[in-house]
Amino acid sequence: MFNYKEDGITRRYLDRNSETLQVPQRMKVSQLAEVLTYIADGWEESPWAQEIVRRAKMDEQYRLALNAESRQKIIKKALSGYGIQII
Repeated sequence: MFNYKEDGITRRYLDRNSETLQVPQRMKVSQLAEVLTYIADGWEESPWAQEIVRRAKMDEQYRLALNAESRQKIIKKALSGYGIQII
């Protein structure tokens, strides 16, 4: 289980999308990026982040990254290839 942000918007998002979130492989890249914004910390280790880097064929770089900051940079670079930016 991930440490999701504790607010009403996040709760509604999780309730509405609970079924979709269970299978990251079936989600659109934009959906994968969106769910990352609802995780308070540790989002770079989530299955959604891992699916993003897998699709961008950056999973080897991700696997070899030494820390969370390095993984976050790889995920952001992977998303930029899809025209998506997260901060």
